[in-house]
Amino acid sequence: MKRWHVALILRSIASVIILAFAFFSWFPMWIVALWLLVLLVFTVYASLTLPARLYMEARCKGKPGTLALTFDDGPHPVQTPALLDLLAKENVKASFFCIGRHVDEHPAIASRIVKDGHAIGIHSYDHHWTWGFLSTAKAAQEITRCAGAIHAATGKRTLLFRPPFGVTSPNIARAVRRTLVRTIGWDLRTFDTARTPDQVMRNIEKRATPGTIAVLHDTLPGTIELVERIIAHCRRNGTTLVRCDADQQQP
Repeated sequence: MKRWHVALILRSIASVIILAFAFFSWFPMWIVALWLLVLLVFTVYASLTLPARLYMEARCKGKPGTLALTFDDGPHPVQTPALLDLLAKENVKASFFCIGRHVDEHPAIASRIVKDGHAIGIHSYDHHWTWGFLSTAKAAQEITRCAGAIHAATGKRTLLFRPPFGVTSPNIARAVRRTLVRTIGWDLRTFDTARTPDQVMRNIEKRATPGTIAVLHDTLPGTIELVERIIAHCRRNGTTLVRCDADQQQP
């Protein structure tokens, strides 16, 4: 049985037992309140922590000795082409998880991602802040609409998927199973949207265990400098830079 199955089953059983005791006996209400608080903390943690895989399966680690550079939220009209130029110069393949409406706005850039030999994946169509609260049907629609935009722009059908913000829920888990996509997580979250390249590099260099799948964004002014430094760091350490689907290349 998978980890997320066990987590949800144990949570449900414990909730039923405690609520039954509260209803049928003089069970202390502070215990019920404490359990509700625990449930709230669990729900928030499970929703915001994709690598924990408490709601659904996700690939969050690659092969030791490798690093997959993955970029979320593009394509961006300025930063993504500049990043593609850098990757071509360095002969590095990466992975781009694209927002569908950005693909519709910049189809030529999405097409270049594929033509340059990079992996392309789904990052929802709208990337709206309400993502974690969507119904199963709406989340599935966001996934399939983004996949359709990618196919229209690139001719590529992709099953790679990363949820917006890394947020999951039981509804999103059902949508993932319904659409048959493969969720890609991470074991190195750079927080490049809130940190400078210097801060990100210090975090990477001091890690006891090297990351194998890194989350970055191809929408930021500092991305080019940061990626240059990460590539140099990997080459000094003998780390091989790969696509996130290196073990199962897209056809």
